[in-house]
Amino acid sequence: MAIYDTDATYATRFTDYLNNKKDFDFDCYGFTKLEHLKEYLLNNPVEILLMGGNMDNDLSLDNIKYILKLSEYPNKLINSPYPEIYKYQSMYSILSEIISYYANHENNSQNFSYDINTKLISVYSPISGISKQIFTWSMAMILSEKIKTLLVSLEQFPVISIAQGKNNRYPISELIYYLKDDNPNLIMLMKALIQHYGKLSFLSGVSHGFDLLSITKEDISKWLEQIRLYTDYQAVIFHIGFYNEAMMKLMQQCKTIYLVNDISNYEEAVVQEWKRQTAYVGLKLTEEKLLKVNIPNRAEHVELRLEDMPQSTIWNIAMEEVALLMKTLKTS
Repeated sequence: MAIYDTDATYATRFTDYLNNKKDFDFDCYGFTKLEHLKEYLLNNPVEILLMGGNMDNDLSLDNIKYILKLSEYPNKLINSPYPEIYKYQSMYSILSEIISYYANHENNSQNFSYDINTKLISVYSPISGISKQIFTWSMAMILSEKIKTLLVSLEQFPVISIAQGKNNRYPISELIYYLKDDNPNLIMLMKALIQHYGKLSFLSGVSHGFDLLSITKEDISKWLEQIRLYTDYQAVIFHIGFYNEAMMKLMQQCKTIYLVNDISNYEEAVVQEWKRQTAYVGLKLTEEKLLKVNIPNRAEHVELRLEDMPQSTIWNIAMEEVALLMKTLKTS
């Protein structure tokens, strides 16, 4: 990928952002002078060219597959010869538009498979609550320091600040759209939606909880197959914030299920009823597969920022669970 823009600060920052972006499969080169871009194109093919200036008639297009125009205006020109992207929105949003355009014009780009035994993990509680979300995020952050980890938050009401949509983008809702559309480049599109906190990769944020309810068992099977084939994550953690057939299918496919609940007689009664219902529909939950985690009630009152979580009681509980998990990974 190449970027041309006469604004040296913009071109440099955007190039650095893309080259430092995890899960981004392109090398990016920035140019601020047209003659340097022309010289580069003489001997190097470019998959995507982002043009921040006017097109030059002398610019050879032979080595360029796709050209996208970085526009200074949010409203796209009707007669523009090239697709336009508003350059002054967030870089995350620009990247999502680039990958979306590219994936929709490529039919065979998703053809490299990884020989990795990805461990699928789900975290679920019949009664949702902030303590359960904090446990999942804590566990994912701790695990990401040891192995390559992706967290997928399927929470209808995400309240942790970083887990909510940002810049009017809602990655989980967008991913569900691509999943329903049977897009052949699902994983490429998913990678463009992934965000990062430290070493943790994560997908989170819905425009509406109803989007999650639209996921079917067939969607889950298709999605998990793509994750296994075309990503190199060693662990994928799904935070399950609701209960339906599709989520039952997801739990069936996971190697480990963490059943998290606060310590109370009521929650224990609900857990026992949930177990009865899962057994009724044929979901077999062995002691090796279903791991119960009790969260003290006093741990409910903690900050909702990721940087504050290491000081919480829940973080210590998550550390213990990750230590046990790593032992099973070494022996499996």
